[in-house]
Amino acid sequence: MKKMMLATILALAMVALAACDDEEVIEEGLTSQHFLEDLDYMLYVLENNLSLFDVAYWARGVDIHALAEGVRADILADPDIHVDDFYNILLRNFNPLNGFAHFSIIDPAVHRGFVEHHALQQHLRWASGNWRLLYPHVLAFYEPRHPEGEIPYAGMGNVVEIGPNVITEIIEEGKVAYLSVSSFFVSGEHLAYEEEKIHSFFKEIRDYEHLILDFRRNGGGFGGYFIDLIMGPNIETNLRIGGYGFLRHGTYVAEAIHSPNISIIFPNRMIHLDNQLRPIAEMLDEFDMPDLNMNDTERLEYGFRIQQSVSARRLTRFDSQPAFGGQIWMLTSPQMGSASQLAAWIAKETEFAILVGDITGGVFGGPSTIVALPNTGISFIMDVLYITDSRGRPLEAGTIPHYFNREGMDALETVLEMIAEGGY
Repeated sequence: MKKMMLATILALAMVALAACDDEEVIEEGLTSQHFLEDLDYMLYVLENNLSLFDVAYWARGVDIHALAEGVRADILADPDIHVDDFYNILLRNFNPLNGFAHFSIIDPAVHRGFVEHHALQQHLRWASGNWRLLYPHVLAFYEPRHPEGEIPYAGMGNVVEIGPNVITEIIEEGKVAYLSVSSFFVSGEHLAYEEEKIHSFFKEIRDYEHLILDFRRNGGGFGGYFIDLIMGPNIETNLRIGGYGFLRHGTYVAEAIHSPNISIIFPNRMIHLDNQLRPIAEMLDEFDMPDLNMNDTERLEYGFRIQQSVSARRLTRFDSQPAFGGQIWMLTSPQMGSASQLAAWIAKETEFAILVGDITGGVFGGPSTIVALPNTGISFIMDVLYITDSRGRPLEAGTIPHYFNREGMDALETVLEMIAEGGY
């Protein structure tokens, strides 16, 4: 039975490849059987390439097999199902997985942005296999559905800014300062403006006792934002943070990790320490990872060590010394993901800040890949690795703060009460 299923999956993959050679691919003639085949292919890819597959269940309460069965039931319930119905069924049933490991079913606006600009959606530029969005059968599905008019930039995580991205406040004169950043999706002249705003604030509060960093609404962006603008100017020496990467060596994973653009896998000075993949049994024997979920290792096959570096920025405006000399706090929430997840992990591992709030949202599994379904051309994106901290906890499961919110208080209120008490 397994051999028959594998043969079917391989045949479907050949359909996708063959479709790419056709001059014209149309949607006419698609039946429920085609949609069921696409669903089977999607589930097979997820099972064998989403290395965080099991984390979805124990960390987020999402049973991917149950989601797929929901799609199957909806397909079988409608004898007149059309490809648009199938697309909407996928969106509805897989919505609980949305954002997990950067998973999303690519919508026509995102596809149009990629086709026209190739960098409008930054996570697609970083993704392995993004050329699949140009396959003829993929174009045949998406192009007739491209929205008209201007497409606003919407970064990974769909961060929506309300008001200024950077907010600075003095909570208690001479003692407590507050810095909020809603999104790390900033570049160019906007980044230069925000760097100046943040560093001017550091200058103003240099002799304060406490600085509160608030990233609770921050869905991610560019990891260098936190490292270069906030952390780098406030540390005395260069820092190194260790962790681990694991994977199930499926076709899409192999393509991503052996990509010529290997540097995109670990952006922002995260590097692969081992020259080759190591069997997971060897990793478990050699390294102590007390927080690794051993049940997850049944799916995983290989591992490697990673290292994140953070360089001290000795800026002349701060006399080549740390910009702020007091205690730094970081407010956390489940809305923090991707680059803000990395910020929480790095800050905790290095003791750069005391984390207060709730467990962060994760959304980090290394490089992304794009998968095109063989019959319909509907495509989805996902991360392919299982990245952990130094104790083996997957970053996708979020970083646990040093202190949770006190009863009846949010994170800011909790920190202010802790400061008032004079201890923590």
